[in-house]
Amino acid sequence: MLFYQLLRPFAYIFIHHPVKRKVDWYLPLALTAITIALIAPFREGMNVWATFGVVATAQGLVQALPGFYIAALAAVATFGQRGSSLDSIIPAPTPTIQTRFAGAWIEMKLSRRRFLCLLFAYLTAVSIVLSLFATYGQAIAGPARAVVASLVVDVLSWVMFGFYLLFLFQMVAVTLWGLYYLSDRMLQPDPFESSDSPG
Repeated sequence: MLFYQLLRPFAYIFIHHPVKRKVDWYLPLALTAITIALIAPFREGMNVWATFGVVATAQGLVQALPGFYIAALAAVATFGQRGSSLDSIIPAPTPTIQTRFAGAWIEMKLSRRRFLCLLFAYLTAVSIVLSLFATYGQAIAGPARAVVASLVVDVLSWVMFGFYLLFLFQMVAVTLWGLYYLSDRMLQPDPFESSDSPG
């Protein structure tokens, strides 16, 4: 149960919806590939993990985000009265998630409030993990060159950088999606729903 509770902030990624994977994976993967393709020709002499490298620069933004995400999570969790339209089930195609209830796994249809709570909890968790990952990468990038072959270090450095970019771009894409809900969608009445986004 403790393992379930500690990992539950990452539950957003397991929400099932026909369009969600485009925001979570397809767009971040495309942006990661484009970014690496653009900077790869200049990789000679470039240390992306250096003190003033690409990762260190991006971390200025990443480290400022958990506070915003927690504030957004608190606002969504307490916004409006219980039983309002925010707590109604999202119209079809309704996002669903597997959750534990009374000791068993059940499939739960999501309301807008629960969807946004899962979204901002995930963003908070990812921003913290990404900061820890970047700190670790920066700490070992320099010393590793003294004990491991340079080619191996370079390959591992760029693989780690690829993972960092993937989740950085995922965080940006999901943040923009969450801001769309907070600023626009959750304030609208339900029209005839299209299938291009959840609720």
